[in-house]
Amino acid sequence: MAVKYSACGKYMSPQDGANVTCTKCNKQLHRACVGIPVGASLMPSWACPECKLKEKRCNKDTTLIKPATITVANSSEVSNLGEELRCFREEMRQTREEFRAFREELQDIRNLVSKCDARLDKLENTVQTILESQEQYSSQGLKIEILKLESTVNQLQADLNDRDQELLANDVELSGIPEESGENPTHLVLSVVTKLGVHLEEKELVHCMRILLALSFYATGSYQKLVGGTYGTLMSQQSVSRAIREVTDALNNPNILGKWIRFPQTRQERDAIKRRFYEKFNIPAVLGCIDGTHISIVRPTENEERFFNRKHFHSRNVLIICDADLNILSVDASFGGASHDSFIWNQHPVKNHMISLLSSGENVYLLGEHNKSEEEHYE
Repeated sequence: MAVKYSACGKYMSPQDGANVTCTKCNKQLHRACVGIPVGASLMPSWACPECKLKEKRCNKDTTLIKPATITVANSSEVSNLGEELRCFREEMRQTREEFRAFREELQDIRNLVSKCDARLDKLENTVQTILESQEQYSSQGLKIEILKLESTVNQLQADLNDRDQELLANDVELSGIPEESGENPTHLVLSVVTKLGVHLEEKELVHCMRILLALSFYATGSYQKLVGGTYGTLMSQQSVSRAIREVTDALNNPNILGKWIRFPQTRQERDAIKRRFYEKFNIPAVLGCIDGTHISIVRPTENEERFFNRKHFHSRNVLIICDADLNILSVDASFGGASHDSFIWNQHPVKNHMISLLSSGENVYLLGEHNKSEEEHYE
């Protein structure tokens, strides 16, 4: 069992022979604590220092004094420590120099920032002065510009009127020709143009007549036989039918369609149409008007239900887009009369084109009638 010595408070096994026992208090003490070498013999009346202090003194100096132990450090360690201190002092000096340089750089940066602030303030004052000057002179300049534009428009209108008068001078009006029953308009026209010195062949007149017959049929929707007998044309129903088909095929030619029926593709074209709408109707950002119209057709033999409309006749629902001057921009006649306008519009390629324009930030709209009626739609 380990024994705790009363003097030093350390534990030591009693078998190691390094302890002594006081004859008075029976306390075990470490030999080194009381200054007794290991192996030295003790007197039978040996007492520990505490017990000796308790004894009555007779003017004897019996107080035990432990010898002072002085440890002298190695000279090499002392020199190394001094070298480390000198290195540390040098590093501190370098650190001070770096901090001093850093403070100088910060001061330079602060000066540059101050100069930039001063330049920005000066620039802001200059811009503010320019804006104030523009606000002062903008109203006067705008009025002058408006007056110039009005003068230009008036001059252009006067030029157009003069040009119209010049063109009217070239028009020919036939008068004084007596009417006779059964007269032939073709022969009459050829005779007149010959008198005027104009060479015109009869086949050219026939082509003009075919175009006029087709346009008359498009405008009135009348029977072909009645159209052929109007205005002295005296053409049979078969001839009128062939003329209408030829003119229709010619109008459906891609070269004709691409030239006269064309949806605006460039920003400049769209801006011109929107400006025209605003000038005539005071409505901004309108690119066109859209609506469907039922064109009557003969009852089809296949898929009749797709062509029978809500007005109880067979037709094609033609979706048309026009500009402010009623110029047709787009025509879609591929759906039967049973298809509603909204259904045709959802399938129309112009819809995706308009959505892409709106997504790009351009304000552009089509005006059309909103119909909430529920009808069957067929593809």
